Amino acid sequence: DAALATVHLVTNDSGAAGRLRLFTITGTEGSEVLTAGPYVTAPDTWNDQGSYAPQLGTSTLIETNDSRMQTVVYRNGSLWAAHTIFLPAGGGTRSSIQWWEMTPVGAVVQRGRIDDPAGATFYAFPSMAVNKDGDALIGYSRFSATQHASANYSFRKAADAPGTMQADVVLKAGEAPYDEISDYGENRWGDYSNTVVDPVDDSSMWTIQEYAATPGGGQDRWGTWWGKIETCTPSNCVTPPECLTSTGATCVAGSCVYPPGSDGAACTADADPCTDDVCQAGACVHPAKAEGAA
Repeated sequence: DAALATVHLVTNDSGAAGRLRLFTITGTEGSEVLTAGPYVTAPDTWNDQGSYAPQLGTSTLIETNDSRMQTVVYRNGSLWAAHTIFLPAGGGTRSSIQWWEMTPVGAVVQRGRIDDPAGATFYAFPSMAVNKDGDALIGYSRFSATQHASANYSFRKAADAPGTMQADVVLKAGEAPYDEISDYGENRWGDYSNTVVDPVDDSSMWTIQEYAATPGGGQDRWGTWWGKIETCTPSNCVTPPECLTSTGATCVAGSCVYPPGSDGAACTADADPCTDDVCQAGACVHPAKAEGAA
């Protein structure tokens, strides 16, 4: 925040105690002062170290590191932060993502987890952004024995229930196993994750995440994938663009919804493969398809 003189820092202090610690940096350049701030606590705890993640096509597990804080942003008077944790507390058999909204004095506004209690799906390496409206986006890696390591994200509108994220979305599906053991004996994946607000409109958000790419040069490899996530309302929906002009259409989660009788609503097919079946002005019409259309 260009208007904020204080720089805020957050650290994972102790998962066993369910505790974070806040710090600040103040002062002029060359005379900075680091000040230890309050602890932030949660009623449920987590492990700071844990298991490695499974993947499809190989028995080699992927390293998910530890519960160090991986992202923190100051927005609209709150600190938003996210990190990988290991559950259940005292066992740590799966990796999950924990996210927070806190005040700068340590009060928890809301907190949530992206987690599979069944332990089949692992989540790790989050990055987080929050826009001017208080909408939040978390990008991360997802792993399981039935998929290649993929790039994923979760989104929440400011009006969503506190402590909740919307459904996990695949940004880029993994393409192959990833099996590259380092000199330290680890199948290193890593915290190569970033999520930011678009500076042009301060509403759209971008995330870049890691996925298991197709092998090349005789080696397994990872790739990165960009994604742009736009909040969508009937007034700004552009996915698809006809949402703005179709009578009766509304925009839901970035897609147009056409109630019965509205323009674009599904109509009874006329069994002619060379025509489209659409609703216009409340009636079904069957215009000819464009030349060359399937």
